[in-house]
Amino acid sequence: MDWSVFSRRKNISKCQIVNNEFEETGSVKSFRSFASSTSSACNFNSKNTIKNNLIHTSTKSEIPKFERLLLRMSVANSFSFQWIDHPATLELFEFLNSHLILPNRKALSIRILTRETENMNTLRNDKLINDKVGIVLAFDSWKNILNQHIFRSLFISSSGEILIWDALNINSEHK
Repeated sequence: MDWSVFSRRKNISKCQIVNNEFEETGSVKSFRSFASSTSSACNFNSKNTIKNNLIHTSTKSEIPKFERLLLRMSVANSFSFQWIDHPATLELFEFLNSHLILPNRKALSIRILTRETENMNTLRNDKLINDKVGIVLAFDSWKNILNQHIFRSLFISSSGEILIWDALNINSEHK
């Protein structure tokens, strides 16, 4: 019998046992014990541990990018801004990086959203101003699920990029 194969199989079974113990308890403390016990049982490379890859102190220049990524994640996943204050979210981010300070719901929905909206508007305006060929102004209207009349204006750049200018509820004007 090839003993190296047996040794690898023995190592794999140790990993599976420890992994099953983690799944049963499911807490952060049990995951820490899981990670420390599997690092020897499963021959993890020390460069590939969670601690080495995730935990670092953010610099001031990284904070706006982190906040922008949080906002993008919220919008992309249709999250209510309340998710950021939920205890499960706080526990996850504490586990990933205890040095990381999450903005609260109000900061995410007001300060960060306002800043990123202004940045997007500036970027849009720069693209419109610097379009050398020309732009097309288009209008669209529809009724939403609440039976409100919505009117949208947008620009189409010479490269075909659609840049939304505004969307308005014109229900009061439509009656």
